[in-house]
Parts: sequence; structure tokens; C-alpha cells
Amino acid sequence: MSNELLTMGAARIVRALAAREVSSVELTQVLLDRLDVLQGGDIRPMTSIWRDQAILAAESSDERRGRGEPRSRFDGLPMTLKENLDVKGFASTLGVHAKAGVPAERDAVVVHVLREAGCVFLGKTNVSQFLLFHECSNPVFGTTRNPFNSERGPGGSSGGEAAAIAAYGSPGGWGPTSAARSGFPLTSAGLSGSNPRSIASAESAWALRSQGRSSFADKWDPWAGRSMTSSP
Repeated sequence: MSNELLTMGAARIVRALAAREVSSVELTQVLLDRLDVLQGGDIRPMTSIWRDQAILAAESSDERRGRGEPRSRFDGLPMTLKENLDVKGFASTLGVHAKAGVPAERDAVVVHVLREAGCVFLGKTNVSQFLLFHECSNPVFGTTRNPFNSERGPGGSSGGEAAAIAAYGSPGGWGPTSAARSGFPLTSAGLSGSNPRSIASAESAWALRSQGRSSFADKWDPWAGRSMTSSP
């Protein structure tokens, strides 16, 4: 049953949650266990895994659905978040040691919207340092490898997100559209993404606000859909 849950796509999970065919707690537990396996092996897609917080959020979601009061159709959907997305209380380091002890003071706009919709955050995924390279390695969290070939990388800067989804550790996540930071990882890991009209700007969405960089309007788009054949 656990493998069946791991291979469910995000859209299928949303329907299964609505039909009460599966609980958010059950899904979340299976995915967290899978992420522990990936993080303990060669792939290492995560910078943090939020087991306790994720289980509590999933329990709250199941309680809301039990009362017939889901916050949205996505209530209870587990997902991962790219490391540079601000989550209140957690550092967004961009793979830089100097930023490791600086927790975010508030949620990014994307995170706030997803939290209000009842989504369950499994943890944060790895990035290239300062998001500047088409690889996924940095001095803080090390190197993420491609699930299809551990001798290769998953692209960057969103390589951790791509690897986590492709290796069945997450049914979906979020990545930016600018500077090919989504295109290379999506292609490397055999994933697909969609492009909503507007999610949030760089200024309100994530940690890197150096002079000049925030003038670029990053959009954060949902990732899901495994277009290459693999199995957990």
C-alpha cells in the first residue's frame, strides 16, 4: 500500500482526500519515511525534514475534513518547498553559512497562501549556492544527485525539489520561472510544471533581496507530474 501511495500524483491525491479514500496523516507519514530513505542515501534532496510539524498539520487537516470543513480542495496535500522560500521560524540560507542562523520573520506570500489552503509542508529542498548555478550543491547542505543516475546532478538551482518529486519523496512542489532555474531541473528529472498567471514577486516571496536582484519578478509555479518511467 505504501508504494501505491508514493506513486499517486498530486491531482489523484486531491481527489482521494476529498473522497476520504486516504487520510492526510497516512500520506504524510509514507512520504516522510520515503524522504528519510532518500536523505540517507545518495540522492539527498532535502535541507530539512519537518516530521513533527507535518504530522500535526496533517492531523488538523483530517479533523477539518471529518467535520466537513476543508479549507480548500488542497487541504491535506503534502508538498515540499524550495530552500529559499521563507517559512516563518526557519532559515532560508541559499546554501550560505552566514545565513544559517537567521530564521525568517514571516512566511513568503506563496507559503502563506498554501498554508491557508491547508497544505502540509514536508520540509525544504536543496539548491545551488545563491541559486546561481545549474547544479545542486552548496557548502551548507552538500550535493543532491539525480534519482535516475547518481553520477549526474538534477540541475539547478531547484535540483532538490526536482529530485524529491522524481524519487517519490513528494507529490509536488514549487519553483521559480526566471533564469531557467525551473527548466533545467524539470528536464533533468523528467517532471512537468504549470505556469499560473501570477503567484508572487521576488520581493515578497523569498530570501534573496540583494540590490538589483529583487527587480526581477519571479513567479512561483507548481511542479508535479513524472513524465519519465521510474519506481520508488
